[in-house]
Amino acid sequence: MITNITSRHFEIPDVFKKYVEYKLTKFERTYKRTTSVNVTIEMIKEGLFKAKIALEIPHKEVLTASSENHSMVKAFDESFELTLRRLRDFKDRLDNRNSADITRRIKRNLTF
Repeated sequence: MITNITSRHFEIPDVFKKYVEYKLTKFERTYKRTTSVNVTIEMIKEGLFKAKIALEIPHKEVLTASSENHSMVKAFDESFELTLRRLRDFKDRLDNRNSADITRRIKRNLTF
């Protein structure tokens, strides 16, 4: 998985970059076919941060989420949790569709 972490209007500390990279591994553990993820942390005004995550996966172009907060970490965590929830929903829909397709094939083969 390709990971891009960018900041606008300020410099991200190395500790926070490592934290973000660690959290982003959860996307790949949840859905192995994750292609890339772009994280943008922006300082909107003094003391207000906006975090945006864009996760690219096959079968769907991009899952995105953004959040604003006075804490850089909280803004990232909120957008991370929202993106993770959307990824899990996507994976569940994909699994349900595949299981329904398998059931239809079995029923077709059992008819005499």
